[in-house]
This record gives sequence, structure tokens and C-alpha cells, in this order.
Amino acid sequence: MVVVISPLQALVADQIRRYKVTGYTAVHLGSIDAITAFAANPDPTTRLVFMAPEEATSTAGRRFLANTPIKLGLVAVDEAHCIPEWGSDFRTAFSRIGTLRAAIRDVPFMALTATATEAVRTAVTECLHLTGAVVMGNLNRNNIVIVRKKGAGMESDFKPLIEDLRTSRENTKKHLIYLSTKQKCQTLWRLLDDAVPGSGLVEVFHADLSAGKRKRVLEGLQAGDVRVVIASIAFGMGIDIPDVSCVVTYGPPTSISQLYQQMGRAGRSAQVEAAFIAYKTSQTDKVEPEVQSFMTEEGCLRKALLQHLGQRFIAQQDKCCSNCGDVEPDASCLLSKPPPPPPKVRKKQRRHREKTGNGEQLKERILQLRDREFQHQPRLCFFGPQAVMTDDTIDKLVKWCHRLHTDEDVRTVKGVPGNMVQNILAAIDDLFPEKRNTQPRRRQTNPPQRRQTNPPQRRQTNPQRRQTNPPQRQQTNPPQRQQTNPPQRQQTNPPQRQQTNPPQRQQTNPPLRRSPNTEPPGRLQQGDGKRHLFGMGDGDL
Repeated sequence: MVVVISPLQALVADQIRRYKVTGYTAVHLGSIDAITAFAANPDPTTRLVFMAPEEATSTAGRRFLANTPIKLGLVAVDEAHCIPEWGSDFRTAFSRIGTLRAAIRDVPFMALTATATEAVRTAVTECLHLTGAVVMGNLNRNNIVIVRKKGAGMESDFKPLIEDLRTSRENTKKHLIYLSTKQKCQTLWRLLDDAVPGSGLVEVFHADLSAGKRKRVLEGLQAGDVRVVIASIAFGMGIDIPDVSCVVTYGPPTSISQLYQQMGRAGRSAQVEAAFIAYKTSQTDKVEPEVQSFMTEEGCLRKALLQHLGQRFIAQQDKCCSNCGDVEPDASCLLSKPPPPPPKVRKKQRRHREKTGNGEQLKERILQLRDREFQHQPRLCFFGPQAVMTDDTIDKLVKWCHRLHTDEDVRTVKGVPGNMVQNILAAIDDLFPEKRNTQPRRRQTNPPQRRQTNPPQRRQTNPQRRQTNPPQRQQTNPPQRQQTNPPQRQQTNPPQRQQTNPPQRQQTNPPLRRSPNTEPPGRLQQGDGKRHLFGMGDGDL
């Protein structure tokens, strides 16, 4: 007998179903009562016993493993990568699996996982006290095309799938869509289920559902009655459904191991299937460094993924990933391409109303309209006029009247009845008329005039100035200064100073000083007052 310690009930149910074809029996001991009952009355044909880590490490589980009713030959820990990922905080029972070796010393242990990085191998070996060799297989899945896309939003990203559900319905290819939280799973489920309401083609799967509901979803997907499953990580590991056409990881994964596990749900048949990773650029800043490196990888995505998992070299293939070429897998209808950027729209002219100060008059007018509408609705007589429109709504209309210009603007005010919109807008137009804004016209006419007229005039006139001005300065100015000015200064000024000034001082000054008494006193003072005041003659000037 082999005891398999498995983390998920969905995985256990799938493996038990597949094991039935061997003719032997597999049982799931999922509770203390089940362990006690099987120990008391075992089935001799039982070859596989599945237990969760919590049941295996419990007191009853330890007692059962130490004294199994059927000889125990091996303890296998399935999905062993959960030991370092979940054992520290999420499910601490994983970290206690190694303590079972003290109770069953002679029984070998084996750890199995598809995503054993070097760090995971080291952690598992230390936890389970393993001493044997590590056997690694080829991790490359040739029939899975890796497509990485940038998403815009749930409604736009999954629009092709919504249209496919409406048209194809039961013929829609099987899809698995993984999201990070249960709330996001519910939101996307409502969006897709509205396309085919009541058909059961779209189901949701997460830990909050009952065990019976999760079992029905898994069986429906296997039978083909369910075409799209929106799931959390609870639907990830070990689920083997051969005809899943496409797997979508909507949002960055928490780790590379989780991404590889989710992608591995596709490609279980010989056909080429697709694995999509949709994300937003803003989400890449909140993930682990190895995930961020993969989400921003510009080279081959397949090579980068396998290098993170410890496989260093792979051969290039035709249908590889979205970075290696424009691949179009069969399930490419799932996600739409990112929409092109919207064209630049010229900003609408802002409309203004005059500040007339008629707020009270507008309120009175709207109250009259409300009373008139109330009189035409006798069924509201027991509730009063506020059943038509509340006073708070009227206050908002008065407060925001300057920004209400159309019927659509008035309808944006919550609580306005549709049959009163036009009358309210007419009252606003009457009491707060709109201003006439002529600024946009100036902006439209002025720029073309300046651009068309000014530049050509400057370019035509400037060359003429450069040609005419330099020759005039060089030919006329220099000869005039050299010929006329120097001879006039040398010939005229020196002889005038030598001939005129000396004789005037000798002839005029002595006679005036010697004969002052011969002239009348008043005349001498008037004629020579200026000379006696400064004490000098004409020559001194």
C-alpha cells in the first residue's frame, strides 16, 4: 500500500477516478472518522490511500501510519513544492510532514512536483530529510504556445469570448481562467454568465464553495457540460482534463512555479493549445523579482520560463511564444488585441452663463414645476411633492445651473424626473442666459494670417539691405573725412588767434583806464560794468 499526501481535494478526486481503471481500489481518508473506520475495517484491494497533510500529521494519522492494516511500502508527497510555499504560514502542516519519519523509520519517502526550482529542491530535501538522488525530467511542453498580452479591462479583454459564447454556446472550446482573488472570480463569472444566462456553460471555482459544488464543476468540465471555468489557485495542481484548449492567467502570478502549474492544465492532448498571460503594466511593480523579470522579458518567453525552473538549454521551435513571432493559436479568440489609442479630440468650447443672481427665482420656478407635476400624479398624494423630486435635488440644480447647458447635463443630476428635464432647462435659460464667447474665433483667424504673410516679407526684404548698405558706407564716408576736415583746422584757427588778440589788448585797454574822468559817470558804469565785474578784457574771452 502507498500513502499519498496530497494538498487538494479536487486533485484527490481526479486521481481516484483515473485509478479505477486499474482494477484496484483507492480511498480518501479526509477526516479522523474516516481514518478510524478504515483502520478497523480495511479493504484488501486497496493500493492507494490519499490523505491531506493535516490528517497525516494529526495524532490519529500518526497512529495509523505506524500500524497500517495493510503493509505500507511508500509514502509519496505529491505537489511537494507546496512545502516551502505554504508551509510557513498558509498551511503549516506541510512543514510537519518530515516529522513522520520518526514514526515510520523503515518506510521510504518520495517527493513529487513539476515545478522544482533549485531553491524548492533544497527546501524539500531538508524538510523531508531526503538522502536519495534527484531525478529531473524535461519540463518543456512543446504543444503549448505562450502568449503574453497587455490587458485593458475585463469587459474589453474578454469581449471575443463573450461573443463566442453567444454564437457557439455548447461548441465553445474549453477555457480555464485563473484570477488572484475570489471577488475577481465572481466579477468575471457574472460578466460571462450574462452572455448565456441559465445555461450552466460558465462556472466559478474557489475555496468558499462547498465540496459538492466543486465536485459538480469538475465533473461538468470533464463531461463537456461546462465550457468555461473561472477559478482561483484551488483549481490548479494536478487537474488532468485532456481537451482544455486555452488557459488564461489574468494578472501576474505570485510565482513562476504557480504560472507553470496553471499553464500545464492546457496541452494535455496532442494538439497545440494556448496559454495566455494577461496583465497591466502597473501590476508588474507589486510582484516578486523573478515574476517581474519574466513579465518584462523581451527575449524568448519559453526559454526564460524554463531557466527560472532550472533547465538551462532548450531547442528553438516553430510555435514558441508571442515574443518569437506573431503566433495565432486556435484559442486566440479569447482575448482581444489592445485597442488603438483614441484619436485626439479638440476640446469643446466651454460655455458660460451670465451671473444674474437669480438663484432664488430659479428655485421658485422649479418648485412650481414640481407642484404642477405632483398635481398630475394623484397616486403620490400620500407622499407629498418630494416624491416627485426632493428639495436636495432642487438645491443641486440651482447650485450647478451654470454648468447645465443640454438635456443630458440636466439628466446627470440624480433625482430629476425625465419628463421635467426640458422645462427645467428652459427655466435655467430664461434666468441665466448663456454668454457669447468670441475668443475661439480670434484663435482660429489670427494664427494663419501671421504664418502666411510675415515670413515671406522678411525673407524678401532682408537680402536687399545687405546688398545696398555696405557699398554706400565704404565709398562715400572715408573720402569726405580725409579731404575736408584736416585742412580747415590747420589754416584758419592759428592765424586768427595770433593777429587779432594781441593788438586789441594793447590799444583798447589803456585808454579806457587812463581817462575815466572825461566821460560822464553814468555812462562809464553802464558801458564798462561788465569788464570791471569780471576783471578782464575782450581778449581774455
